[in-house]
Amino acid sequence: MSETSLEAVIEDLSMTFVLEDVTDPECRQQLIDGFEEMADLCRKENAPDMARVCQRLAAFIQEESPLAPAAREVVSQTLTALQTVARGARAMSNAGVPDALGLEEQPGDEGEKGPEAAGRETTEETGGGERDTSRAFGLRHPGNLPDHLDEEDFAGFLFSQDTVLENIESLLFELEAGDTGGLPRLKRLFHTMKGEAGFLRLDDVEKLCHRAEDLIGGDDDATDDYVEVLFQVKDWLTQAFAYYRRKTDTCAPVDEIMQRLDKAAFERAGGDEQSGDEHAAEAVLSEITPQPAKADTGGDKKGGKTGNAHADREYFNVDAERIDQIVNMIGELVVVESMIAQSREATEQASPAFTNLLSQLGKISQGLQRSGLSLRMVPIRSVFMKLRRIVRDLSRKQNKTVQFIITGEDTELDKTIVDKIVDPLMHIVRNSVDHGIEDRPENRTAAGKPEEATIEVRAFHEGGNICIEVADDGLGIDTDAVRKKAEAHGLIDKDEGLAPDAVHNLIFMSGFSTAGTVTDVSGRGVGLDVVSNNLNELKGRVSVRSDPGRGTVFSIRIPVTLAIIDGMIIRVGEKQYIIPALSVLSLMAMEGADISSVYQKGEMVQFDNRFLPVLRLDRLFHINGGDGENPIIVVVENEHNRAGLVVDEVLGKQQVVIKSLGASMQHIPGVSGGAIMGDGRVGLVLDVGGIVALAHGGEDDGAAIMD
Repeated sequence: MSETSLEAVIEDLSMTFVLEDVTDPECRQQLIDGFEEMADLCRKENAPDMARVCQRLAAFIQEESPLAPAAREVVSQTLTALQTVARGARAMSNAGVPDALGLEEQPGDEGEKGPEAAGRETTEETGGGERDTSRAFGLRHPGNLPDHLDEEDFAGFLFSQDTVLENIESLLFELEAGDTGGLPRLKRLFHTMKGEAGFLRLDDVEKLCHRAEDLIGGDDDATDDYVEVLFQVKDWLTQAFAYYRRKTDTCAPVDEIMQRLDKAAFERAGGDEQSGDEHAAEAVLSEITPQPAKADTGGDKKGGKTGNAHADREYFNVDAERIDQIVNMIGELVVVESMIAQSREATEQASPAFTNLLSQLGKISQGLQRSGLSLRMVPIRSVFMKLRRIVRDLSRKQNKTVQFIITGEDTELDKTIVDKIVDPLMHIVRNSVDHGIEDRPENRTAAGKPEEATIEVRAFHEGGNICIEVADDGLGIDTDAVRKKAEAHGLIDKDEGLAPDAVHNLIFMSGFSTAGTVTDVSGRGVGLDVVSNNLNELKGRVSVRSDPGRGTVFSIRIPVTLAIIDGMIIRVGEKQYIIPALSVLSLMAMEGADISSVYQKGEMVQFDNRFLPVLRLDRLFHINGGDGENPIIVVVENEHNRAGLVVDEVLGKQQVVIKSLGASMQHIPGVSGGAIMGDGRVGLVLDVGGIVALAHGGEDDGAAIMD
């Protein structure tokens, strides 16, 4: 099945349902036609269960005319179920289609069964054999699960191993740095994984963990080869678990890594690897003689011991879909509470007792919202550990001595953002090691710097955003080299007088590279443009500042969550928009404001002893009737850049649930999403970063923004 195409169609139908007036007959007919077309597409894609649900949903909307609130909830839940199935997270049979949809088994359904249904029948008929572990969780077992276990047990094991592997890698870094205190815990982690793998008949995992457990001594010191092979064991386990979860289609055979373990065992025992077989290796593993420790400066000297930070807490696995459902329902509660608070009955006819109850409801909904969002928050530590490994491996490959420092690893982010921030940070760190750090230690000492280079990654909160900085003390960016390369590629004109910071930001353009030769690390012009593109999807920003000869700092700003924000509601003409409240600095009446017209820069307003560009939103969005009797200037800021937005009225502050605008409206400059307002209408959430960029680039740049 083409999950991407089905998911895109369902997303468009969802946005139509959310953003349009479903009580309008024309809109209702559009939904009916859309779900019927979706049913035909599902049949072509060999998804009969989804086709039947779509067909029934079209009939349901036809029957429920007009769509009452209860009927709209049925449609909403069914859309959520379809989205879950299209992403491959669940089968249609257990995706949560509401009973109220009236989806009953039809006599003719037996003749229209997909591969999933056929697989279930085969398992039931044979009474054993290989189970269909892909039915609910999309998993792949290398053999057969025991009869008394099911795919949920398998999924629980796999999803818990991410933390185990992170802890293993953290302990290996400590061991490599000469700290052997974590050896007993490292051995226990492999022992526990071995037992659980054996319980699930994961034979290769069980054998590998058993061999690794035997290799780890009691209070042994560690040689480079010994630690290196354990890193490779961890890498193989990561790859194997990804294979079982169908995140990759290949997994290397376990035999090669087992041979490396045997070799390490012989070398630590002082034996000859050619003189014995596998059983001989096991015989000497318990008699390993410690070797002198070898210091390695590639470890983390400030944030190294992160594995035990939360050892006293209890954790349990929860299906991510359940958390998403809770957060979505909390979001709907916030919307409804806002609608009640703004209703005429609440503002004009409410008794003091009702007003007090409404205030209590607001406090409870805000507390519930904070608690709900916290369920999706995870520390960024796991991302930093991946970066730590990249620095270690790449610096060794390039014979560079690098100290890697992490701070703020307990800073929390929305899980969806954490998953997507890995690639941008990985590219930045690889760039720092490859381009930033000097090739030879003597080059550093000649510049008055220590032979050992430093790369520091730090995370911290700033307003409503998370800031992540990657700093190195290397060469810095060669501004002239970047400028010449950009001119050679036609990216800028030779007579274009760009400031150094503007020149440095050219490195984020697609295809740009200053590397002289192409290697497996750099030179292809692919990397930092990925950083910029990925961060744009997260509503984030990246900037770079560099001091030639002293180092470079990459700064990333991303929102803590993409779900709910505090927004300032503004009116332009008859339209309402939402500005993220954290981006608003001040409000001022346009009457009496110090506004001037500057040649080639347009209107400017003086604020805080600075002249800021003025952007009239009615012109930007082509709205008639803007700039009313008493317009207001809203001063906003993004990455130290400010602008004044002219609006007709500021209606107040409100928490809003951000909704995606769908694939067809993803790239509208100056707009980041939509939200349902207190009166039930849809308002657009403004992208302050995009609007400020338009303001500083000239108002003409945004003239066709909504064409």
